Amino acid sequence: VNAWGVTLPEDESPLDQQYVKLLVGEGTANDFAVSVYKRSGGGADVLTTPFVRLNKNFEIVPAGALSWEVTPDGMTWTFHMDPDLTWSDGSPYNADDVVFTFQYQADPAHAWDFTWFWSDIVNWDDAVAGKKPLTDIGVKKVDDHTVQFMTTAPSPYFPSKALYIRPLSKVAFDKYGEYYDNTPETSVSSSPWILEEWTKGKQMVFGPNKKYTGKLKPYLERFILVFGDATTDFRAYQNNEVDMASNFTPADIELISNDPVLNAEYHPSFGDFRTYYLGFNTTEKPFNDLKVRQAFAKVIDRDSIIANVVKRQGIAAYSFLMPGFPDASADVLKNEDINKL
Repeated sequence: VNAWGVTLPEDESPLDQQYVKLLVGEGTANDFAVSVYKRSGGGADVLTTPFVRLNKNFEIVPAGALSWEVTPDGMTWTFHMDPDLTWSDGSPYNADDVVFTFQYQADPAHAWDFTWFWSDIVNWDDAVAGKKPLTDIGVKKVDDHTVQFMTTAPSPYFPSKALYIRPLSKVAFDKYGEYYDNTPETSVSSSPWILEEWTKGKQMVFGPNKKYTGKLKPYLERFILVFGDATTDFRAYQNNEVDMASNFTPADIELISNDPVLNAEYHPSFGDFRTYYLGFNTTEKPFNDLKVRQAFAKVIDRDSIIANVVKRQGIAAYSFLMPGFPDASADVLKNEDINKL
């Protein structure tokens, strides 16, 4: 039985081995709202509970918000937060945290590196540009556990974006500053894990938050982020230094495919459903000519690139949404159909 009372399978490893160790580049922040691009790998998101999560079928499920509804015009979303959820210091996880976090993200003095993501919120862009006060953005407290988001146009996708509503603790921020989650002494958590160690140049460790009051009961007790060059994670994996690798050269893929053990351990994933594409500057010659653009589109042999370069790491793309992405078309466009786009 682990720290959250979860009974593990009969063939489990000892509790002190219930962790995942990853190789990541060291960042300067641990919170999404402080910096998206300067975090120490994706594992550094574990200290705050997002409003929603995605299950293995990419369906939206409740997390920090238990339910939500939208007005008939599709422009005002109301989220109802989990009243039982608290931060590890005992302060409530509530609407004040959410409103504060969004005002902090929009504050031009903060210069957040992901402001474009919330441009659909009323008055957001004007606040980011310093043209309107932060209190005018369309994120409002209704009561202690209810928050409304107003958008500039109907936004049926907004619950999906709520995966990135990751509130800061206003209490901890006011007391220790924006980097309160950078040291175990001041770090607080609303998730099952809490910061145990951040040794500069070496590693970061997240362990059980024994004061967790939410509904997620995980199996893994720890995340260990080893600092280094993340592009060398396959070599570290081969040396049994980390538990996962995701950066491979074509030669690596060849090696994996020819090794029965590594081949059995290779599991392609959708990742973030990333699609790579070639764009044209249609205002300049020769790409202002539709026929030229069509010629380039036709001459690029996607199947050959996959077969000879990308190999098992991707599939040929004939539309922007890859197969498996929610609401993607089941019919994959072929070369001969491109000129119809």
